[in-house]
Amino acid sequence: LGHDHVDVAKSIWGIALVEQAQGKFAEALAKYNQVLEIQVKALGHDHVDVAATLINMGVVFERLGRYDDALKNYEKAVEINIKARGHDHVDVAEAIDNMGVVLLKQGMFAEALEKHEEALEMRIRLLGQTHVDVATTIDNIGVVLMKKGMFAQALEKHEVALEIRVSKLGQTHVDVATTIDNVGVVHMAQGKFAEALDKHRQALDIRVSKLGHDHVDVAITHYNMALLQEKKGDVQGAKLGARKALDVFRGRLGDSHPHTKLVDSMVKRLG
Repeated sequence: LGHDHVDVAKSIWGIALVEQAQGKFAEALAKYNQVLEIQVKALGHDHVDVAATLINMGVVFERLGRYDDALKNYEKAVEINIKARGHDHVDVAEAIDNMGVVLLKQGMFAEALEKHEEALEMRIRLLGQTHVDVATTIDNIGVVLMKKGMFAQALEKHEVALEIRVSKLGQTHVDVATTIDNVGVVHMAQGKFAEALDKHRQALDIRVSKLGHDHVDVAITHYNMALLQEKKGDVQGAKLGARKALDVFRGRLGDSHPHTKLVDSMVKRLG
């Protein structure tokens, strides 16, 4: 077929997706760049397949802490998809929802909530109330509400998302673990430490069994548990969790990533 054929790009895309799921973000990004180069050459800048690759690259940029790059990719993907398919398309909703995730990481809570609500309205209309993508957006809204200090409302959103995810994906899916972990974060903020620990342990069990010990999402749960143990006054437990998280973040994301810096400062604080 030759190196520049779109079928070659599809094969590379498949490998990139696996690496992305495994938390190998730098490797996945390199593959997506290869795919994008082939697609642009073969299909042109405004093809919907190019938009799909830009969205996946955006997710990887977000996980790597490259928030401006992620936003640029999502904006370009929205532009291509609206031009090719009109505004009412699931891929447009996906990119808009992902923009909300990045805006939250940048501390823009109101803007993040606006994007998630726009995506939710679209997804419900296009996919129905009980679709897993609808659950993703509801869960994302819960995270924003938690950051805004609206704990009861956040919990409500996570519970709705959890119900959909469990019914569609089963009890042990990684997305179910994400929502359970989010519930734990809210419980901790409410001072319900026993309930929070229970949720984080549930999430950790699922994540370790599905992703392995050295995945970024496993490290996120270790960090959440370390925060909780610090609040409970269990300094040794907090140190242990924070160090586990730091090892993974350093290995997977590098020293300059916001997650690595955050946990590194926690480890130093705990002594």
